[in-house]
Amino acid sequence: MNQKTKPTEKHNLLPLGTFRFEAGKTGWLEIRNEGTTGHVIIDAAQWTPAK
Repeated sequence: MNQKTKPTEKHNLLPLGTFRFEAGKTGWLEIRNEGTTGHVIIDAAQWTPAK
């Protein structure tokens, strides 16, 4: 994703996808700078239950 482009979603959030986590198992979020030419910064992450 290109953070130089303003997100079109409300609240300036940019969904990165939908992922399923199995109950009782550990999940994680990994932020990497592979393939970039600048800094990689994450301001927030949000997990929401499936609808």
